[in-house]
Amino acid sequence: MAGWHWRTSCFCNRLLFGRANEPICSRVYVAHPSICRSVFLFLMDIVFGEYQHCRNIHERYKWTRVRNSGNTPGS
Repeated sequence: MAGWHWRTSCFCNRLLFGRANEPICSRVYVAHPSICRSVFLFLMDIVFGEYQHCRNIHERYKWTRVRNSGNTPGS
């Protein structure tokens, strides 16, 4: 993902929810199931032309957090 998009997504998340470092797609992906969440996930797949876009962003975000903390997955 382009750096500007990641920063913009994090800014939107901070503006709406108060978390500075997590992209909004990741935040919505882990939210409780709802109609609004389903619509958002569907629209992001269309906008970015990527199947399960928000899931992919959430996985990338988790991997980045693990890498930056110095821990290995599963430990």
